[in-house]
Amino acid sequence: MEKTERVATAISGFDEIINGGFIPRSSILISGSPGAGKTNFCLNFLFNGAAKFGEKGLFISLEHTAERGIRNAKMVFPLMDWDKAVSRGDIIFEKVDNSDFAEIAETIRNRVKNNGVKRVVIDSITIAHLYSKDDVIYRTSLLQLLEVINMLDCTTMITAERNYADRDKSEFKIEEFVTDAVVALYSIPKGEIRYKALEVLKMRGSEFAMKLCPFRITPTGLVVYPIDSVFWLESEKKRDR
Repeated sequence: MEKTERVATAISGFDEIINGGFIPRSSILISGSPGAGKTNFCLNFLFNGAAKFGEKGLFISLEHTAERGIRNAKMVFPLMDWDKAVSRGDIIFEKVDNSDFAEIAETIRNRVKNNGVKRVVIDSITIAHLYSKDDVIYRTSLLQLLEVINMLDCTTMITAERNYADRDKSEFKIEEFVTDAVVALYSIPKGEIRYKALEVLKMRGSEFAMKLCPFRITPTGLVVYPIDSVFWLESEKKRDR
């Protein structure tokens, strides 16, 4: 049986969960509560693509300016050479109108065609939803955007705000159903500390580990612990004291 081609994230420990990487040209929803690490996960995906695989990336912000996006990336991941990646055109940051799906689609199409972009991030689709006139228009616009993305030779991550406080009773919305894969990020309270964790909820056409995994955000990128329990970090912290 022929092995399926993969788009590796090269995020430490994460590709083990998704059988080596995402399916090429797929749309991936990265969702979670504020502060869970959604944007950082996507930035890591773009930087690794450019630095390790020579795949150019596009970061589309629906809220912040390109300058702010670059500044935030440098603050979170100071040991990554963002200045070099941006100056060489390996990673492009762009601000797009927060409710204009047509502009989002055209920006992606142009960058794929003219700049050879292979990895795309849209941050955050929740902003577009808030500015949509109603849910029907939003749903239709999102589906049309995903159709455009599906025809392009790129793999796309889309972030969305979600409250996954109760995993068993979470209400899933249109984005979870129409995207090809869903990765949920959590900020879990434990006493006076919060622990970050993630799990893959969906991945069409591929097997994946159905497990809640802790992760850390470090200056060199995210580190996911696929074989450890969520509160393993707490015991490690106590041991280090």
